[in-house]
Amino acid sequence: MSILNKIRQFIISLELSELLIEFVRIYRWIIFIVIFVASLWVLLLVTNVRNINSLLSDIRQLEKESGRLENLNERYLYEIVKLQSADRIIHLAEEQLNMEQSQKAPDILK
Repeated sequence: MSILNKIRQFIISLELSELLIEFVRIYRWIIFIVIFVASLWVLLLVTNVRNINSLLSDIRQLEKESGRLENLNERYLYEIVKLQSADRIIHLAEEQLNMEQSQKAPDILK
Protein backbone atom coordinates (compact mmCIF):
# COMPACT_ATOMS: atom_id res chain seq x y z
CA MET A 1 0.00 0.00 0.00
CA SER A 2 2.75 2.29 0.73
CA ILE A 3 4.16 1.95 -2.76
CA LEU A 4 0.73 2.63 -4.26
CA ASN A 5 0.40 5.76 -2.15
CA LYS A 6 3.82 6.91 -3.23
CA ILE A 7 2.93 6.28 -6.87
CA ARG A 8 -0.34 8.19 -6.47
CA GLN A 9 1.45 11.10 -4.83
CA PHE A 10 4.04 11.07 -7.58
CA ILE A 11 1.33 11.11 -10.26
CA ILE A 12 -0.52 13.91 -8.46
CA SER A 13 2.68 15.93 -8.11
CA LEU A 14 3.48 15.24 -11.75
CA GLU A 15 0.03 16.45 -12.81
CA LEU A 16 0.39 19.54 -10.61
CA SER A 17 3.80 20.12 -12.07
CA GLU A 18 2.46 19.91 -15.63
CA LEU A 19 -0.41 22.21 -14.66
CA LEU A 20 2.04 24.67 -13.16
CA ILE A 21 4.20 24.54 -16.29
CA GLU A 22 1.14 25.20 -18.46
CA PHE A 23 0.12 28.08 -16.19
CA VAL A 24 3.61 29.61 -16.41
CA ARG A 25 3.57 29.23 -20.20
CA ILE A 26 0.19 30.99 -20.44
CA TYR A 27 1.31 33.64 -17.96
CA ARG A 28 4.43 34.33 -20.09
CA TRP A 29 2.30 34.82 -23.19
CA ILE A 30 -0.02 37.17 -21.32
CA ILE A 31 2.94 39.22 -20.10
CA PHE A 32 4.42 39.26 -23.60
CA ILE A 33 1.13 40.45 -25.10
CA VAL A 34 0.72 43.15 -22.45
CA ILE A 35 4.28 44.41 -23.03
CA PHE A 36 3.79 44.30 -26.80
CA VAL A 37 0.53 46.27 -26.63
CA ALA A 38 2.08 48.78 -24.22
CA SER A 39 5.04 49.20 -26.59
CA LEU A 40 2.74 49.83 -29.52
CA TRP A 41 0.77 52.34 -27.47
CA VAL A 42 3.96 54.20 -26.46
CA LEU A 43 5.16 54.16 -30.07
CA LEU A 44 1.85 55.59 -31.23
CA LEU A 45 1.95 58.23 -28.51
CA VAL A 46 5.50 59.31 -29.39
CA THR A 47 4.62 59.43 -33.09
CA ASN A 48 1.58 61.59 -32.38
CA VAL A 49 3.61 63.96 -30.19
CA ARG A 50 6.21 64.33 -32.94
CA ASN A 51 3.50 64.99 -35.54
CA ILE A 52 1.83 67.56 -33.29
CA ASN A 53 5.15 69.32 -32.66
CA SER A 54 5.81 69.38 -36.39
CA LEU A 55 2.37 70.84 -37.07
CA LEU A 56 2.83 73.46 -34.34
CA SER A 57 6.17 74.43 -35.86
CA ASP A 58 4.50 74.76 -39.27
CA ILE A 59 1.74 76.91 -37.74
CA ARG A 60 4.32 79.21 -36.11
CA GLN A 61 6.18 79.59 -39.41
CA LEU A 62 2.94 80.32 -41.27
CA GLU A 63 1.93 82.89 -38.65
CA LYS A 64 5.32 84.61 -39.05
CA GLU A 65 4.93 84.56 -42.83
CA SER A 66 1.37 85.88 -42.53
CA GLY A 67 2.55 88.75 -40.30
CA ARG A 68 5.36 89.55 -42.73
CA LEU A 69 2.94 89.58 -45.67
CA GLU A 70 0.44 91.76 -43.79
CA ASN A 71 3.22 94.23 -42.99
CA LEU A 72 4.35 94.19 -46.62
CA ASN A 73 0.75 94.71 -47.75
CA GLU A 74 0.40 97.74 -45.44
CA ARG A 75 3.60 99.22 -46.84
CA TYR A 76 2.34 98.71 -50.40
CA LEU A 77 -0.99 100.33 -49.53
CA TYR A 78 0.87 103.31 -48.04
CA GLU A 79 3.04 103.49 -51.17
CA ILE A 80 -0.09 103.40 -53.39
CA VAL A 81 -1.73 106.20 -51.42
CA LYS A 82 1.49 108.22 -51.59
CA LEU A 83 1.85 107.69 -55.36
CA GLN A 84 -1.84 108.57 -55.98
CA SER A 85 -1.75 111.80 -53.98
CA ALA A 86 -2.96 114.83 -55.91
CA ASP A 87 -0.10 117.02 -54.66
CA ARG A 88 2.49 114.59 -56.06
CA ILE A 89 0.70 114.27 -59.42
CA ILE A 90 0.34 118.05 -59.76
CA HIS A 91 4.00 118.53 -58.87
CA LEU A 92 5.12 115.92 -61.46
CA ALA A 93 2.83 117.42 -64.12
CA GLU A 94 4.22 120.90 -63.55
CA GLU A 95 7.88 119.91 -63.22
CA GLN A 96 8.35 117.09 -65.73
CA LEU A 97 5.58 117.70 -68.25
CA ASN A 98 5.61 121.52 -68.09
CA MET A 99 1.86 121.62 -67.54
CA GLU A 100 0.13 124.53 -65.90
CA GLN A 101 -2.70 124.34 -63.46
CA SER A 102 -5.88 125.93 -64.77
CA GLN A 103 -7.44 128.63 -62.63
CA LYS A 104 -10.82 128.02 -64.23
CA ALA A 105 -13.12 125.33 -62.84
CA PRO A 106 -13.57 122.32 -65.12
CA ASP A 107 -16.70 122.00 -67.25
CA ILE A 108 -18.98 119.09 -66.38
CA LEU A 109 -20.38 117.24 -69.39
CA LYS A 110 -23.73 115.53 -69.23
